[in-house]
Amino acid sequence: MDNSARVATVAFVVLCLVTSVGLAAASNTDTLELEAAESGDSDTTTLSYSFTAQGNGTATVSPTSDSQSAGDVTFTLQSSESFTVEAGQSYTVEYEVTAQDGAREGTYDLFSSVSGPSGSYSETLSVDVEVLEPQFGSVGSQDDELSFTTDSTASTTIDVDVDNIGDGVMTGVSASTSGVPSGMDADVSTPSEIGAGDTETVEVDVSAEESLSEGSHSFTVTVEDSLGNTESFTVTIDVIKAPVLTADDRDIDLGDVLIGESVSGDFILEESGGYEDVNGVQVVFDNQHPDGEITLSGVDGFIEANGDRVGTVTISPESSAQQHTDLSWDATLRPDDPDGTGTTIMFTARVIYPPYYESVSAPDRTIAFDEPRAQQSEFSNTVPVTIENGGDRPMDISSVTPTITGSEMTATVVDAPDTIPGQSSRTVEVRVTADADSDPGDRQMNVAVDAQEAGQERTSATISVEHETEIDVETTDIAYGRVVATRTATRNIAISERLGYNDIENFDIRLVSGPEEGWLTLAERPDSLAAGETSPLVTSLTFDTRAQFFTQYTWEYRITGDNIETQTITVTATPRPVDFTATVDDLRAAESNGDNRHRTVASETASAMEELTTEIREDSSQQARNDVTTVSAAGRSTALFLRYTIDAQQQMDSGNHTAAQRSLTRAAATYNTLASASGRVQTPAARTRLDRAAGAAEEILTELLDEQRGHYEQQLASNDTTMLERAQTTRQLAQLAALAGDDSEAERLESESQSAFSNYSTLVSDGNANLQSARQDRANLTAGTLLTVGGRPVYWIGNLDGVEQQQSAVVESYTQAEQQFESAGASSRAQTAQSERMAFSQRMEQGRLLSFGLAGFVVVAFITGLGLEARAIYRYVQDSTEAVRGDFLLANDTA
Repeated sequence: MDNSARVATVAFVVLCLVTSVGLAAASNTDTLELEAAESGDSDTTTLSYSFTAQGNGTATVSPTSDSQSAGDVTFTLQSSESFTVEAGQSYTVEYEVTAQDGAREGTYDLFSSVSGPSGSYSETLSVDVEVLEPQFGSVGSQDDELSFTTDSTASTTIDVDVDNIGDGVMTGVSASTSGVPSGMDADVSTPSEIGAGDTETVEVDVSAEESLSEGSHSFTVTVEDSLGNTESFTVTIDVIKAPVLTADDRDIDLGDVLIGESVSGDFILEESGGYEDVNGVQVVFDNQHPDGEITLSGVDGFIEANGDRVGTVTISPESSAQQHTDLSWDATLRPDDPDGTGTTIMFTARVIYPPYYESVSAPDRTIAFDEPRAQQSEFSNTVPVTIENGGDRPMDISSVTPTITGSEMTATVVDAPDTIPGQSSRTVEVRVTADADSDPGDRQMNVAVDAQEAGQERTSATISVEHETEIDVETTDIAYGRVVATRTATRNIAISERLGYNDIENFDIRLVSGPEEGWLTLAERPDSLAAGETSPLVTSLTFDTRAQFFTQYTWEYRITGDNIETQTITVTATPRPVDFTATVDDLRAAESNGDNRHRTVASETASAMEELTTEIREDSSQQARNDVTTVSAAGRSTALFLRYTIDAQQQMDSGNHTAAQRSLTRAAATYNTLASASGRVQTPAARTRLDRAAGAAEEILTELLDEQRGHYEQQLASNDTTMLERAQTTRQLAQLAALAGDDSEAERLESESQSAFSNYSTLVSDGNANLQSARQDRANLTAGTLLTVGGRPVYWIGNLDGVEQQQSAVVESYTQAEQQFESAGASSRAQTAQSERMAFSQRMEQGRLLSFGLAGFVVVAFITGLGLEARAIYRYVQDSTEAVRGDFLLANDTA
């Protein structure tokens, strides 16, 4: 029990008014405990009893206190000595009882009474005081060993259990030793106290010098408490001086060991005690690793005291061991001496693998044909082939061989490592090249990697050839600047498919923004663009009188198509008023050329334009604005009319009626414009002027047409006119009739022209047939030649009659063709027939002469041959006669 708790007293007054009969009865007995080993210990309790008042009034309790056992046991009333009660009510009286250190064991009583208005009540309160005494339990003898190893001293600690078998706490515990031998020292540690019924540990630290002899040594330890209680026990120490094995390194790491091989290393065992030799070593492995084997050698021999010995450890991994498995064994090495001290050494190694392919990979790549076909002969891309060496040893690369499908593509290694370190990866750069003519699509590239130890590994990748499509616009900004209203201006730009591989599908040019009055149109535009094609985009701009002068207008055209980037073309233009100055100056200058009628046309038209200009400047009526376009066209047409009619007159005067026909055609067109304008102009003054100009122009044109018509009619009446000339002349007359407005005459003459052209075609066709016939007969005749000399045919003399007949047929066909061509007017074809006929006749005549020469040569050669043959026969006959006579023998003998 805590002293402060025991010393504390509860001075709490309890006067419980009990209104219910069912409450428990009060406690009037208890026990107080005092610790004998604790000075000043005390214990307190509360004793009480209850009573029921018999009447109303004041109740008095006695005694209020009491002291017993020389004052070490006291009773103290906790309520008022007097208090008011009511009849029938129950009340409790409490006393605090305290026992102090020094109180004797026994029972202490207190007689308490309550006197009230209608009687009294009494109760005896009792408390038992118990003094708690500690007591040591029996401690037996203690035995231990003390072994000397490498130090000059040895020590050990003995833990001794000491019991308190008493019912009181044991305090002031101490210990002493006796009989400790020389060379030995003993130090005892005790707990501060031992609780009742508890057990605590007394530690005996024993140390000895090496001078202490080997064997058993004893001494006594006595334990005592604060009350003088003691307990003694004997400690026996067995001093041992046996061999001691130690290792200079207790953690032997052999490093990496290659699967399929083994690794070895040395270690040193020492006898470090210095007292006894080691006569044998016992090895015990505390564990076995399933992925490897270990062997120790050189450790089971003799080691003298303070000597050493070198051992060898060998570790071999199993074939099934996983890469980077850590192999570890704890080996305990002890001397054979049972009292000897051993050591534990950890042997470790790590399993490594030879080089092997963890992976060989190559990503898919695309070769984009993104440059013009005409400018690029080939396209390429680089494919990184990643080789990962999963092993721990370097991988020596022997070769890397890429191949790719398709004869138009090649794959070559541009960079490759010689060695890949263990647990690393390296990249081989393979360049894939495609000819510019390669078709689009996928090809497979295969790569074979060969290494000295790892062997061969393959991988593949898909190489895609993509033909891209690209549109090229010469410019996306078309600026017209200031454009005269009613005048037409054009701009053109080039649009092309730049690369030349794909057509642009769904090609479209569309106006997306800008004025919708129709001023700007696409005069020419491509409906499609083939691969490599370039087409013009022509814009035509004509502002009418509705346009706001000097206001810039903007249009946007959008060019779209499959697989191309959308292009936007911006067109800007600013309208300005018509300026007749240049045209008027031209007309005024023309007044000095030609006759009076020419001057009238030029003067009246120029005046019409000047009057309209004045009208617009002074009045600017809508009627005048509407006439701007018409009068402008009339002015330009008049200037052209004057130039064309003067040219036509000069050309007819010089006899060049073909050129004059073209000038008259143009003059008639410009006259029609002038005449039409004069009928459409609304401004009175300008209209009057234009009417007079149109009348004078009509007279000029009619006179020129009549003169030209007379020339062609005279030419048509000539007998020397060829069929082609007749057809052409009739057509020119038909055109003149049309220009003069005589449509019926023009139709009649056109019909005659077509008939003449038909006759011309017939003659030319017949002439071509005869020409082809002559050429075929000539070829047949050439095929029958005996031989050819210098390009001239040579015939056998007996065939000359037949050859001459065939020659006559060829010449006849050539002649007919020549005549037909001349009649038709096909002069060049007639000249061709004549040239071939003359060349053929000359070649045949030369061949005829060569044939006669050949015949003469053959006759001479024949006669010569007969003479030589006759001479040979004569000599043969002569030799035969001599042989019969034997003259040749005589001739030899004579010789």
